[in-house]
Order: sequence, then C-alpha cells, then structure tokens
Amino acid sequence: MPRLCGIELIKKIKTENPLVRTLLMTAFDVDDRLFDEFTKKQVINGFLQKPIKLQNLLSEVNKQINAYQMGLKTRKVSSRLDIL
Repeated sequence: MPRLCGIELIKKIKTENPLVRTLLMTAFDVDDRLFDEFTKKQVINGFLQKPIKLQNLLSEVNKQINAYQMGLKTRKVSSRLDIL
C-alpha cells in the first residue's frame, strides 16, 4: 500500500465502522508499548504470534466474532434507548 500503512488503513476502516474487529498476526517482534497503545484505543483487538497454531487461530477468530456480535447487540439496545 504505497500511501497507507496497515495501522492507518485499520484506523480509516474503524472510522467508517467502529465495530470492525482487527487481529494482528506477525512473525516480527512487537513493541509492547506501541501494542498496548493500539489495543487501548481499540485499533487492534487481538494478536497472534507466528507460527500460528490452528486451534489458537480458531479460538481468536471466535473471540472476535463474539465481540463483534456483542457490539451489534449493544448498538441496537442503545439506539432503542435513544428512541425512548
């Protein structure tokens, strides 16, 4: 991506839809301070270090799907309360 790094792309996508879940998968070392900042700001929702075991991937994907579904439910309840 010549004009946009991965993190900037994620930020842009989450501006459009804050419920989108992101999972960082890398073989490189991750700066803990930077990672903590991105997770606190909900830029990155999960992390897997390569090589990735299939069970760990499945578990993390299921976790993110559940979190997404909870976000949808929360949004629906919130919009209903706004109507009242």
